[in-house]
Amino acid sequence: MYRHVLVASDPEGLAMATEPVVEALAGSGEPVVRVVGVERADDSSTVPGLTEERARELADRLRAHGVNATHEVRRVTREKTAEELAAVAREMEADLIVVGSHRHGDLAGILVGSVGHELATKIDVPMMVVGGPSRQQPLSLRRVLVALDASEHTTPVLTAAAQLAGADGDVLLAHVMPAPITSPLGAVSGEVESEDEAWQVLRHAQAELAGMGRASETRLLLSPEPVGDQIVALAKEWRADVIAVGSRRLGDLAALFLGSAAHRIIRLSRVPVLMADHPAE
Repeated sequence: MYRHVLVASDPEGLAMATEPVVEALAGSGEPVVRVVGVERADDSSTVPGLTEERARELADRLRAHGVNATHEVRRVTREKTAEELAAVAREMEADLIVVGSHRHGDLAGILVGSVGHELATKIDVPMMVVGGPSRQQPLSLRRVLVALDASEHTTPVLTAAAQLAGADGDVLLAHVMPAPITSPLGAVSGEVESEDEAWQVLRHAQAELAGMGRASETRLLLSPEPVGDQIVALAKEWRADVIAVGSRRLGDLAALFLGSAAHRIIRLSRVPVLMADHPAE
């Protein structure tokens, strides 16, 4: 599945929550894992040695569970953390980047400052966001909920879901049919997706997965609740191990991932969220 995994470590210890996820990934394919911490060499407020201590601690814990993990610290002279992590990803030919998040109200909560947002716009490989406290019990990633929008570029996220689920896992394809936007006078503005069009999104994705040799379930959600809220609620109901979303990764925060929907999924989800790689231009 994933052969080279980059885990972005941080002084806050958010990356510790990624431990069970990385162990689950390692158990399915024995990838090479590199835990990398980046700190500003000119930042006097940084506790000396803390970045390296955090990276070493996580790598040690992974190695204790049989994961082929190394650790290192990169020092930059200015605020170029995201650029340095992206450079490491290219250098090691990473096919997955894993980051920790304290799930603040926006993507600034990933790692430190806006590093997670910046990193997502600089890479073209999948990125998995893991939040919440570190868990010691084994974690499975075999039940994958795929959140689909109306984009034609579904192949990356479907491929990622099939890889995670493996031969014996389960995949649920979900699409939320957005409620029409109405003006104060009751007029409907913008294009409105019909129910037939919504089902077509699901049928197309299901057929594409079938072509990969993977069976899947489908679910169309029609509630007026926000898209992100519905996906997270479905993940809890279905007991998903991970939510997979597509990624446009435009530089604008509002356009990132699936727009505000994926942003909200990342913030609310209690399970890891995998952002697929870029669709082909």
